[in-house]
Amino acid sequence: MLIALAVVLLDMAAQATLIVGQYTVYRLGARADARLNSVCIAVFFAGGAVGFQLGSIAYRLGGWSLVEVPPLRGCG
Repeated sequence: MLIALAVVLLDMAAQATLIVGQYTVYRLGARADARLNSVCIAVFFAGGAVGFQLGSIAYRLGGWSLVEVPPLRGCG
């Protein structure tokens, strides 16, 4: 149950990060909105892809103990 709560909270944090980034882009001006928003989304996607790959490598090298977040130990 606690791991499900952690997943929901992490998802909410990721969405909040995306919203704050887009808000910042829209404050810069109407002329650059579309291009900067595209860059913002591309960087967000690339960061997720890199994080996923690094997590996969860590899991392969050290198993779950290398991947898990220390405060969440014992949750699942």
